[in-house]
Amino acid sequence: AYAARSFTTFYVNNNGNITFGGGVGTYAPMAFPIADQPMIAPWWADVDTRGGGQPMRNNVCFAVEATRVVVTWHLIGYFSAHDNLQNSFQVVLSRPVAPAEPTDFDVEFRYNRCQWTTGDASGGSGGFGGTPAQAGFDFGDRRSYVALPYSRTGGVLNLRTTTNVGSPGVWRFRVRGGAVLPM
Repeated sequence: AYAARSFTTFYVNNNGNITFGGGVGTYAPMAFPIADQPMIAPWWADVDTRGGGQPMRNNVCFAVEATRVVVTWHLIGYFSAHDNLQNSFQVVLSRPVAPAEPTDFDVEFRYNRCQWTTGDASGGSGGFGGTPAQAGFDFGDRRSYVALPYSRTGGVLNLRTTTNVGSPGVWRFRVRGGAVLPM
């Protein structure tokens, strides 16, 4: 369990993650747990949306509703302005129907397209090699985290075809009372 905290704001970072308490510009993914920075990262990597084609591709958008937040990285390329391979993924944060604690929430990662793992600034070439994407979430207490299988390996592309809930490309987690519970 972690020391549950409540936040009223979040930061959508271009590099495939959302953070609480402040933005993060770091593009090369570090292994969880990291510093005192709570982070939810469907695909923390060297994202670069300068490849063009907006609004049809290379964009990051979000929707905030009363009980849910959805952040989408749509057909995004990798650094440095490469657009030949593209990824599309989402994170959905939602409040459970009957939360026991104000800090209870659900996390869902959705992967639609995964064609690259690494940008040039993270030691990659042609979208591969170097330090591949990290996927999961870190509670920012230097010990509590969830890293999805294949994180920081070339196998991270498999997140689109694997799952923990029976639906390929979908990964769900329940956080209750400071603990991550099985689905």
